[in-house]
Amino acid sequence: MSQPALTQTINETSEKQVEQFREFSKIYNTMSELCFNQCVWDFGTTEIRNREERCAMNCTENYMKASKVMGNSFAPTATVPDSLGADLADQ
Repeated sequence: MSQPALTQTINETSEKQVEQFREFSKIYNTMSELCFNQCVWDFGTTEIRNREERCAMNCTENYMKASKVMGNSFAPTATVPDSLGADLADQ
């Protein structure tokens, strides 16, 4: 591989990694804000109460599950084997 081609490949990889990090950051920030607003009630102490911690853990878990389901829904259907796709279409 020539030097310019290698440099281009490295730049493309770096751009992909930066874009993936941006997407991760958006998801993380959205989840953090949502779960914080839903689960943190008491600002009179620096301690995290048990119910707040449970709420935040449940919120995070539910958000991640929902994100996974939505991500799978928008994934290209070409990744589903033909036999499985036919079985799902029959249901």
